[in-house]
Amino acid sequence: MRKRIYQCLAAGVILLGICHPSWASAEAVPMDIHQPETAMAAAAAKKKPIPAKDRARYEKLRQENQGRLAEKEKFIPTTAQSVIVTFGGISRKESVEDILDRLDSYGAKGTFFVTERELRQNKDIVREIIDRGHEIGIGLRTGTDGDYFETCAQIERFQKRCMKEFGIKPVIARQIFGFDKPGVNEACSALGIRYFGAQINGVLTQDKDESDVNTVFSHVFKKSMYSMGRGQILYIRLDFMNHPLITGQLLDMIKKYKIDNIAYRSFNDSPESNPDNDTAYHMTSIGEVLADKEHAWTYPVPDKDIPEELKPSAVAVKIDDHNFWDEFRKRYIGSPDVRTIARVKGFPESRMDKMDKTGVVKGITDNTIFFGFDDWGSDQSVNRLLYVLRKHHAPCNFFVMTWNVHSNPNLLRVIAENGHDIGGHTNGHRPMVPQRTVSGRWNMLDDKAFMEDVRQSYRILAETAGDVKVNGRPSLTRYFRPPTLAVSKRGAEALFNEGYSYIISGYESTEDYDALSLESVIGAIEHGIYDEQGNVRQGVVFVVHMSDHARYTAEAMDIILTANEKRPDGDPKKFKTGRLSDYLKDGYDQSRIPSGNEIIDSRSREHKIKTERLHEK
Repeated sequence: MRKRIYQCLAAGVILLGICHPSWASAEAVPMDIHQPETAMAAAAAKKKPIPAKDRARYEKLRQENQGRLAEKEKFIPTTAQSVIVTFGGISRKESVEDILDRLDSYGAKGTFFVTERELRQNKDIVREIIDRGHEIGIGLRTGTDGDYFETCAQIERFQKRCMKEFGIKPVIARQIFGFDKPGVNEACSALGIRYFGAQINGVLTQDKDESDVNTVFSHVFKKSMYSMGRGQILYIRLDFMNHPLITGQLLDMIKKYKIDNIAYRSFNDSPESNPDNDTAYHMTSIGEVLADKEHAWTYPVPDKDIPEELKPSAVAVKIDDHNFWDEFRKRYIGSPDVRTIARVKGFPESRMDKMDKTGVVKGITDNTIFFGFDDWGSDQSVNRLLYVLRKHHAPCNFFVMTWNVHSNPNLLRVIAENGHDIGGHTNGHRPMVPQRTVSGRWNMLDDKAFMEDVRQSYRILAETAGDVKVNGRPSLTRYFRPPTLAVSKRGAEALFNEGYSYIISGYESTEDYDALSLESVIGAIEHGIYDEQGNVRQGVVFVVHMSDHARYTAEAMDIILTANEKRPDGDPKKFKTGRLSDYLKDGYDQSRIPSGNEIIDSRSREHKIKTERLHEK
């Protein structure tokens, strides 16, 4: 009777686990309910006895490990254009062979996590996976209690059988059944096993009976998820959904709409037509990415590898009321559009009149201009932009909003390794001056919260790109671009005291995130490059964007830079792009008297603003 009660309770736990809403998250691990007795066995498996000598050995390893827990890795730090595809649930041969055929058609490799039971009962399927060039990982079953000793024993049993049957010893694992348990992480660490999860789970509990792949796809990828990313891990369980081929159909859709879409394709340039267009991403296995040492890096960057002047704790000059104004005038590159109390706070009118409003780096005598790309984006938008800049040998500047960098640090790393300057743009895009949002709410932080925001933002930049050097020079800078270009005295003081060296707004904002056509973005950029006489605005700083909303920016830059390259040397309309760090050095002082050309530009801009205001009235 008591045994029957325990069986009923176990079945109830399984059903509750299947229905629990937390299982529908990106890391959800649906149970196998095709055969109830199989699911129950997996969830409440009896522990196999562990020999005393093995238990003693595991205890010794535990002591040597000193309590360390293997991190559950949902991505791998790499700059390779690789999306990692992983699979579990290999008991249904029809589904596995469908996936293998599709991977072959892509020329791709994947990682298949196999449980002990599957290794015993589906040896022919495991053999086929290996023979077709794919990787086998350990599928851990922690449906009991995630016991450290049992997990150690489970790993070693799997490795021993795998070596005996197939001549391989897997050293990577993921949890197939059950919930996260510290004992599993500790066992993996003690045995030197890399422990993986996934950023995207392609099979959600709610879709078990779904036959429409478009519906499944829409559940897996929300509208804001424009693409997969470098080193990100996708996981698809093959034996959970009732439709045996829907997982293969889903993989096709992911490849087409979330991986292949990342490449840069214009009317005359694509990976298919141009061998120099290297923007395509590919699917691969965990093992292939781990073996690629050329593109590997350590995340977060160790503090010892960050130059002293770039460490978050470094502050060049302490700012207070006595020296603020002098330092601000030296280190603030303003904007002609920032001149009213709606975007300037805390400055008396006499100071506001003397604030820099040129939007240019002064003292430049050639046709150097500066593009500064704001905010953050996906691999889809940023990869295309990086290719265009690389294609035209155009060094630029990126001001990064950091709140979501943690989910895709590889992308920021790539920007830095491409040789561009990296600056800050806050963590949450909150401006220094309160402004109403579209919803009517005030978008603001108090002084303390703003200081913490910019402190956190720089810390994220440093731990992701703080050690990157290109041609011997760091990519990370202490530059900052204010959200909406608004500036306040207290905010500027906080920035300088957090170690930021220059606050950089800019002459022209393209507002490319709202553009309705390619032509409008081209026009906006060209309007900023050239003055009313058609001359290049020397030293002009642009505000452009890297976000997915700025969908025309990469192609617009390609067209403009291509036309520029065709101009002969000496053509007054020919410009070159620059990194701000090439010029804002050696005590650069923005407060020095502007050149006559800069005065003309400022006066022309002021006249344009006055004309527009009269027109509006």
